[in-house]
This record gives sequence, structure tokens and C-alpha cells, in this order.
Amino acid sequence: MQRALLDVCIMHTWVAHVKGRKGTRVPKTETHPRYAAGIAHGANVLRALAHAIDSLGDSAARTDFTPPLDHVSARDALTLLSWRGRTPAPAIEEALGLSQSACVRLLDRLQAAGLIARDREPRDRRVWVTVTPEGEHAARRIIAATSGTVEALVSRALPDASRLIPALEVLDLIAMAAAGDAVDPSRFCRACDPTACLAEGQACPSDRACDANSAAS
Repeated sequence: MQRALLDVCIMHTWVAHVKGRKGTRVPKTETHPRYAAGIAHGANVLRALAHAIDSLGDSAARTDFTPPLDHVSARDALTLLSWRGRTPAPAIEEALGLSQSACVRLLDRLQAAGLIARDREPRDRRVWVTVTPEGEHAARRIIAATSGTVEALVSRALPDASRLIPALEVLDLIAMAAAGDAVDPSRFCRACDPTACLAEGQACPSDRACDANSAAS
């Protein structure tokens, strides 16, 4: 499913591009060599772009954040909790890809810094985690540290709506492919800013993919 959706995404972009070039024929099948070349090119650009954006986050961490927020898992935990709200610890483990012991150590550090609070409910063995006001403020700083730079990149590449809207459709398709067979968007969206994602009635692509997976299961 992921490969098929990614193929559609890249092909959609390539077709939109070549349709605007006079005298260029659009390939009709996946066996066309230019289609295969487009897939390879698009995948390579996506890898490079992901690495570049990760580097922006690492650079911000070195200059803007002190322990425990100098580690990406700590930053992701706070941004996740800031939009998800009170969350059981096992869900945080799953979203961050951590073992139980590693998640406990992470939550210990965040609580010691006053960024989260933990509690239990009667007859529920799970630990529940809530972000504190200090943690909410830190989450906003984490998002702001890189969002401005990334938004500037998008704005420079897509300066008008005629280019932006089709590009967003392709990005959303790729995000849906990346969600795979998940039924909970927390892992993909752990570092997201929902107010930006959902502005002006836009839909979260990961949430759409998860809803479709839930309906199909």
C-alpha cells in the first residue's frame, strides 16, 4: 500500500509538470522508463529533504534547548502531549518507538523539569501523562524553532496558490502513504502543530489514512 501510494504521488507531480511542457507526452503505464526514473528521482529528493529538515531540528536543539529538551524524543513527547492531551504512557511508548524502560526514564526527566505530570486512576494500572503549562510553553518553542524556516522554504518554492494547492495535494498523498496501516496518527503526527495543519478547514492526511484503515479493518 505504501509503495503504491508513493508511486501515485510522484507520478501525479511528474504528470502535472510535463503537461505544462509543450510537446511532452505523458506516459500511460508504470512500465514507462521515464516513470521509473521519476520514482527514483522523487524518492531521492524526499530522502534529501527529510535529512535537511532533520538537520534543522538538530541545529535548533543545539542552540535553543537545554536538557532534557536537547533530545528529540523529549521534544516529540511534549509536542505530542500538547495536542493529544492526557495520554496513557503505553501510547507515548508506541508513538515515540521507545521501550517501556526508556519511556519511563524519559518521563522521569520531563517530570523533574516540571514539563509533565503523571497520575493513575482507580482500577487502572496504566500511568497517565499530562503536559503542564510550562510544558505547553516549551512545546510552542519547539514547533517555532523550525516551523518558520520550513514555511519559508515552502513559500519560496510555491509563491502562488496555483502551484501551492496541487503541491499540497501531493504532499498529503505521500503523508497518507507514510501512515501505512496505522489506525492512530500519533506516531506520524508526534511533532506536528495541529493549528497549522488544520487551518482554514484543511484535513490531516495522517488522520484521513488512519480513518480509512479503521474502516477497512
